[in-house]
Amino acid sequence: MPDLRSLFTRIAWKRLAPVDIAGLCSNQHEINGDRSLRKFFGTSARTETAVEWRYFRLSGEVDTELGELTFYDARESQQHRSAEWRLYYKGDFVTRAEPGDLLILAKADGGSLHALLFPSASGLDQAASVLFDLPSESGSLFGSKEVADRALGFVERRISEELGFEVEPEIDAAVEQRAKQILMAANAAGLNFPSTEAMALAARELDAGDPSEPDKTLVAWLDREEQLFYAVEREVLVPVISRGFADPDEFLTLAKSVTNRRKSRMGRSLEKHLAAIFRAHKLRFSEQTVTEGKNKPDFLFPGGSEYHDLTFAPGRLAVLAAKSTAKDRWRQVLTEAERVPSKHLITLEPAISADQTTEMRIHGVQLVIPLALHSTYSENQQSEILTLSEFIEYVRAL
Repeated sequence: MPDLRSLFTRIAWKRLAPVDIAGLCSNQHEINGDRSLRKFFGTSARTETAVEWRYFRLSGEVDTELGELTFYDARESQQHRSAEWRLYYKGDFVTRAEPGDLLILAKADGGSLHALLFPSASGLDQAASVLFDLPSESGSLFGSKEVADRALGFVERRISEELGFEVEPEIDAAVEQRAKQILMAANAAGLNFPSTEAMALAARELDAGDPSEPDKTLVAWLDREEQLFYAVEREVLVPVISRGFADPDEFLTLAKSVTNRRKSRMGRSLEKHLAAIFRAHKLRFSEQTVTEGKNKPDFLFPGGSEYHDLTFAPGRLAVLAAKSTAKDRWRQVLTEAERVPSKHLITLEPAISADQTTEMRIHGVQLVIPLALHSTYSENQQSEILTLSEFIEYVRAL
């Protein structure tokens, strides 16, 4: 399985103080350094280096910019005085930040440097802390450490993707063999790529799971299917790439197709695996049943006939939307079943901001998050989020 050190070898981190941000308490483009930062750069001499800045906005957008950093001793010409290390940054990128925001400096395996800025209210600072195993309270002084040789499982890959670093899962021999089998079956049926149903079923065959642990089982199935997907994709793409392309447009068309397929895959897979878990728990439900107009909730409990029976008590109905990423798409849930005032939404997105989860709650949307992802949310948020197991018990109680 890929590990975190395949992305980064060493990190340094701190919560920004007002004096660190040009234009607030100082016009200097400097952040105070210390011994931890000397360990990070691995030198006690002046160091100049290129850096890629990333600022993760509350809106979900990411600002990026290439810049330069200089790590130096402000008293290097004063031999009789103790060193005073500072980190000088060119440009105004850091002025986007506010005091309390989390700054993480990360050295990539190839030597490049990344500076990641997380607003303290974004939720992603919590996710980044989980990924890098940072102390619960990051102070105003830099901390520094080597990145642990830590496996990047399904949850860690979701966090890495949110930070803009895509990591492919490790593919073992059993997955490779199964990928070839389902691809051959798809080709025999005239398909260039296996259907979502075929991929999901194959994943569950490779990992039977345990219905009594629905949260753990869901993540295991999604992890297996992601491995299968990349294995099948490799089988499909390697011959195409080996043949070459007639022109740039042909290459761009293929790249767009691959990107779109990767983006759309997870949501459909989530629905298939949830249905299998609900069946294992003997829950009554219907999928994609029309409620009003063209609205088709992903899951309706106990079913469409009960929903359209006006004598059936609305308090015994439940609706669940399944979206691999919530972002602003959660608003689509609000109109999907008018008879059910309180909607449930399950997502695989880590670290949704507290402001957004509060807005969801105000609009009557109850979040359902697989247990393994709960650590990327604050304690207050976790107290308001259901696990998949808790949602199943809620439906059963109806």
